[in-house]
Amino acid sequence: MSDRGTLPERTSDVPQHGHGPQSGHGRLRGLDGLRGLAVIAVVVFHLWPSVLPGGFLGVSVFFTLSGFLITRGLLEEHDRTGTIGLRHFWGRRLRRLWPASAACLAIIVVVWLAAGWMTRSISLDVDASFLQVANWRFLATGKAYGLADPSPVAHFWSLAIEEQLYLIVPVIVLVAGRRTRHLVLAFGLLIVISVLDTRLEAGDAAVVYYSTITRAAELGAGALLAVIVRRLPVTTAGRATNAALGAAGALAIAALAALTVRTSLGTDAYYRGALSAIALLSVAAIVGAIWSPTLSRLLSGRTLVWFGAVSYGIYLIHWPVLVALEHTSLPAPIRPWLTLAITLVVAPISLRLLEEPIRLRRIDLRQFAPWAIGLTVVIGIGTVIGLGITPASSIDFAAAKKQLDQRGTTSGTPPTGPVPADAALGTPQLPVRAAMFGDSTAVMLSMGLGWNEPGIKPWFGSADIGCTIGRGGRIRGDATVGDDPTAPATNWEKRCDWTTRWPDTVRSDGGLDVALILIGNWDIAGRRVPALGDRWSTIEDPDHAAWLRTEAETAVDSLHAAGAAHVLWLTLPPTAGNAPSRRLELFNEMVDAIASTRPWMQRPDYAGYLAGLEPGHDPRPDGMHVTMATTSGVWEDWLDAVVIDAARSD
Repeated sequence: MSDRGTLPERTSDVPQHGHGPQSGHGRLRGLDGLRGLAVIAVVVFHLWPSVLPGGFLGVSVFFTLSGFLITRGLLEEHDRTGTIGLRHFWGRRLRRLWPASAACLAIIVVVWLAAGWMTRSISLDVDASFLQVANWRFLATGKAYGLADPSPVAHFWSLAIEEQLYLIVPVIVLVAGRRTRHLVLAFGLLIVISVLDTRLEAGDAAVVYYSTITRAAELGAGALLAVIVRRLPVTTAGRATNAALGAAGALAIAALAALTVRTSLGTDAYYRGALSAIALLSVAAIVGAIWSPTLSRLLSGRTLVWFGAVSYGIYLIHWPVLVALEHTSLPAPIRPWLTLAITLVVAPISLRLLEEPIRLRRIDLRQFAPWAIGLTVVIGIGTVIGLGITPASSIDFAAAKKQLDQRGTTSGTPPTGPVPADAALGTPQLPVRAAMFGDSTAVMLSMGLGWNEPGIKPWFGSADIGCTIGRGGRIRGDATVGDDPTAPATNWEKRCDWTTRWPDTVRSDGGLDVALILIGNWDIAGRRVPALGDRWSTIEDPDHAAWLRTEAETAVDSLHAAGAAHVLWLTLPPTAGNAPSRRLELFNEMVDAIASTRPWMQRPDYAGYLAGLEPGHDPRPDGMHVTMATTSGVWEDWLDAVVIDAARSD
């Protein structure tokens, strides 16, 4: 799941000449502590998501902190010099962020190539991260939330957002100058545009979460705060005012903490404006952390300040380490603890030997240039090599989906009418026209359709990542064990509505002999369906089961009515190594019941086929999806014959 946040620069990156009681010695230690809390939330969310299912909100705090600190420094520069040195500003950003991130990317490339984990998709992810457009890459490829085969650079999306906004903020300050009204209007307009775009994309979780425009309000709120308090005489405000600011900041931090426990990526409100609203809590926390002596002392504890000081390194390191350990045979409970240990050792080393020397110019850019060139060459050559690699263990959804979407466009006009059988050959005289429909499991399995079987002609089909058979509502939860609130809400309406997509696809194919369906992993998760009231339920609930059966019946009937002579709905298998859950059993029983009333429908036992394989021969390396390399084996061993037999069953 892709909810990672890059950490803003350390407080000491900007001059500290404010009037706040914490501004002595050029540091705002309260903000270091606030940053420490935020990075702890993000790391715990990644390593133990059930503990802090809303820990991704630390990302929002980072954005607002960045906006405040960056704008504060720019305003002080303008007050001192009468202008903004854009080249100087971007040079500081380069020195602060680029060396560690480039070193991280280079190490990832080397390790992933050496271990045989690199794929074309990951290579493109690395390139996008290097070019600071990772958020748009992940949005375009549907890699939101890391459904399978997680990218080791998935956390670079938020670094990209910050870098993109760093191109805008200094220009705003340069143009508006010392005119507070113009600054307020400019940053206010940035926030309004962001909120309006969020409203326009309301409910589209991936867009709202990854788009630079929709997330700009969080950074813009921090920038606006810096403008408003730039000349605020806090030290003379009085004890009562400082106490009130401290209370407001403490309440904001408490509210953020509660949200990290009680909400999740599946909380629909976050994709309808709540992420922007979280910035108000971050603003209150920042004000309290700076101007309340009491809250400042609480946040200035040595441990929190240390985490804040090394937060950037912690952020960069922990995710690729965790993903790397997922490739090993280490017991699952050990991996997050080992990830944490490695991160806490490497992050301070990175700070002391790489980040601080370059940022503070103990190593100037001329001395660092050979290293910079070397890192760039390693990343460039490594990703070029990776573009040609698709190991057997890769789940390359982007390549598979592209191939699926292109099917049928160059195949000519499909034949129409029934498929006659040739008794001598025992197979249909014409290739069986077949296509797949469903979710990401169908996307990957469809890659073997007609691969080595001339008796099958693959056609377009309609499958996409994260899709469901039940229409509408919000989805959360692990499909096998409960309602894990860390799972995402599916943007069903825009990508998965089979109402017209499935039958229109069959008609555009000129009819099909066999339509195969493989779907259901998200349908057996927790669901909030409008027709069933404002509550979460599953297929174990009778009302929910009746609703889902009606949806499934309507779907298969629409395929048949559109021209699919036979519909084959493959049974849903459990995740590799797990026993079937009660929800999964109920789902397969539902499919059985539907097939029993329709002579043109069959229910091939995909779950049984996989269960009958020898140990260690499951073609699903992630436990759920076949790969581009293993899908053909499923078809050759079993599914080719099932499809051809179904076409002959008339």
